Amino acid sequence: MRPGAIDSAKAIGYGVTNEGDVWDFYDYKRKAKACLPLGVILTIAATGSEMSDSSVITKEEGWIKRGYSSDYSRPKFAIMNPELTMTLPDYQTACGCTDILMHTLERYFTQGGNMEITDAVAEMAHKCAVGVGGAMGSARLLNEADMLAIYKACR
Repeated sequence: MRPGAIDSAKAIGYGVTNEGDVWDFYDYKRKAKACLPLGVILTIAATGSEMSDSSVITKEEGWIKRGYSSDYSRPKFAIMNPELTMTLPDYQTACGCTDILMHTLERYFTQGGNMEITDAVAEMAHKCAVGVGGAMGSARLLNEADMLAIYKACR
């Protein structure tokens, strides 16, 4: 699996402003000291990369997938038009819904005190993502076969 355009831009931003191998940041050998300022245009709803300090890339040698977080890479602005996501194929919409569900489930099952608001937001996100195949544009419910196909494709 290849990184998204926004995560790739973050890694490139680190590479331009820091000496050495960018993978060192994702391998936790050193910390970034800067990143090019980024502006992003969101083309698919799901990951939240447009507002995050995190990025995930894959090293093709060995297909190692790693993430790195630094406030240096948080985009300075994002252009988002939800109507553009309504033109995506059903498969892409379903993948986005799956991504939303997985990220939300991570937070939903996090142990911690006084998580009622976070849990309520997670529950509503699940209802939106599953109820109409996501608030991203699919007008049909995802059936079991669709979910199985997504699971197999994302592995």
